[in-house]
Amino acid sequence: MSPRLVVVIDTEEDWFDEWDRPVSVENVSALPGVQERYFDPLGIRPTYMVTHPVATDPECAPIFRSFAERDVCEVGTHVHNWTSPPFTEHDRREKTYHCSIDPALEKAKISDLTDILDQAVGIRPTSFKGGRWGASGQTIRGLHELGYNVDTSVCPITDFRPYQDGPDFTDAPFDCYFPSHSGILQADAKANPDDAVLEIPVSVGFANPNFETQLRLWKRVNENALLKNLKGVGILNTLGVMRRIKLSPEQSNLEEMKQLVDALLKRNHSVINLTFHSCILALGCSPYSQTQANLDRGLERIAGILDYIVNEKGIPSVTCRELRASFDRSLPI
Repeated sequence: MSPRLVVVIDTEEDWFDEWDRPVSVENVSALPGVQERYFDPLGIRPTYMVTHPVATDPECAPIFRSFAERDVCEVGTHVHNWTSPPFTEHDRREKTYHCSIDPALEKAKISDLTDILDQAVGIRPTSFKGGRWGASGQTIRGLHELGYNVDTSVCPITDFRPYQDGPDFTDAPFDCYFPSHSGILQADAKANPDDAVLEIPVSVGFANPNFETQLRLWKRVNENALLKNLKGVGILNTLGVMRRIKLSPEQSNLEEMKQLVDALLKRNHSVINLTFHSCILALGCSPYSQTQANLDRGLERIAGILDYIVNEKGIPSVTCRELRASFDRSLPI
């Protein structure tokens, strides 16, 4: 299978890292301009993963309805535990990862937002991304029962346990697979390729395409207390010996993202998954766009990597839904 590009945008509240702020969604007003300037000319149809505050805002719904009517995107579901009802008294702060709450409550949150998006946009969502990368086997089970067939919550080479006991994705698969309901990092050998939830991990890896060897080195350095205190990972990254790269303009510069794309292609990956938050696209709505210079830098990175992938490498863009359709009975397990 030839590689495909998916662009996944966490379409959510302003200032995603400052939960004590009053909830606002001003950044969403920037999306039509970004869509028209950066995506439409390249034939890129992003997947907007939408949270409850965005889906229920009366000024936001018409934007996604217009996108859907023009068939320029896919709208998926993005649950933040602290903003997606139904709530318990502890949800908002004590358990920020929805995958750590009661499975029935997690499923109810996803179901509620699914219905809202269905009504607001006119198309029932089938793709999902967990808030703060939160997802587990129970999440996959709930998604399957609700009719979803795509999840894109897994972020390889990343351990979220220090952040209020999030998931550990250090050893996650680097390319698409069908995850088990008993463990999101385990491929389900009995999965029905026409029915199971497909995991599309975000593209994270190294400049060196031998990810497995690089990951072993990365883990040894992180597990060594002395090297960790000496910031061994950062030193090796600076030297270019072991450069962990995430395909996101928020955490990587253009040259790093190009190196990762080249490595993914050498590894014959089926998908290149570029991801970022919607709030970085609007001035003053995120830590990455506090000034016009910050905003311009982020947009330049996005434009640069999209041009590199689509024009220079000739890789076509698809939505998560379209990518899932291409995997029916074609994914080796």
